Amino acid sequence: MNELELLVSGLLKAAENPIETIKREVEITGREAAGCFLGFGPEELIDAAGFLPVGIWGEEREIEKAKQYYPAFFCAPIQRVLEQGMRGEYDGLLKAMVMPVYCDALRSAGQNFKTAVPYIPVISVVFPANRKLDSGKRFLAGEYRNAGRQLSEIGEEKITEEKLKESIAVYNRYRQAMRVFAEEASLHPELMTPYRRHMIIKAACFMDKRRYTEKIIHLTDLMRQREKKAWEGKNVILTGIFLESELLLKKMESLKLTVVSDFLLQESLQFQTDVREGEDLFYSLAGRFGDMSFCPVALDPEKTRIGRLCSEAKEKQAGIIVCIPSFCDPEEYDYPLLKREFERQGIHHICLELNTSSASSQAETLLQTFAEL
Repeated sequence: MNELELLVSGLLKAAENPIETIKREVEITGREAAGCFLGFGPEELIDAAGFLPVGIWGEEREIEKAKQYYPAFFCAPIQRVLEQGMRGEYDGLLKAMVMPVYCDALRSAGQNFKTAVPYIPVISVVFPANRKLDSGKRFLAGEYRNAGRQLSEIGEEKITEEKLKESIAVYNRYRQAMRVFAEEASLHPELMTPYRRHMIIKAACFMDKRRYTEKIIHLTDLMRQREKKAWEGKNVILTGIFLESELLLKKMESLKLTVVSDFLLQESLQFQTDVREGEDLFYSLAGRFGDMSFCPVALDPEKTRIGRLCSEAKEKQAGIIVCIPSFCDPEEYDYPLLKREFERQGIHHICLELNTSSASSQAETLLQTFAEL
């Protein structure tokens, strides 16, 4: 196995075994882990408070215990995370859980988690709808300050300006490296299959960003040195919340579908935007949420995602796959607008609704038809 394949294999293993990876990173860094639920949470704050930030999205599980709190059709990632917590999978692993509130489904998630998983302290962060206004940014900065105080109380390590500035620099470097990686990965479809690409990006959730960034920079350099091969597959662009399904990702691989870019909250939207410099670091952190674009759960009255998807699909000669977790209101409301414009411009697309525990056979059939057409 050459150096590139060895590095890819290591990152895949890290993503496929999240609990073991977190335990190893805790041992290596000497930091206790704190969870950051569903993407928007301020990982820089967690890092500056002396914790190892861990991205929590929920793994594929049969939902049993979480049914006490949610109906069967409810948002998949929320149910998965609660199920894992109630099964005790985070016991002794997470010292805190930062829970964002930016959609209707998440309004009750923190309270349910607090009740059902009492061994993990919950820190709620409310995200403003008017995120681009100065008042919205100041509100979110206040939420971050409050979260920082709670993290400091739990970990007994104060967040100083110097520590927060260092953490912001670490995460900006990570995001910049990931954007370069994603671009280079699209040029090597025979190596970066949909499953591999997803899992390599996902591995960042469970690793210290300093160590992970070095591995990604090295991997990108090795890919640049690799000869680009002719590819007969078809290009696709992903958009939505997440595509957390080994079955569907490997099905895409067998159908020779190549992910040339994505607008997924779990993937590229995590590193799309850096934190700008500013005198008030909490305000700067809040500004990153305001600067985000093309995100289905961040208010965008102009629906700029639609135009961007259409132009990129034409530029890259790609079809579009819309990925919607079950009962995701923001995506369900947007999809008719997306569908109408895709059809008007002749852009081939499908909508995959991800069920609570696993992908459905109907989704597989949709993928098969999509590839054949």
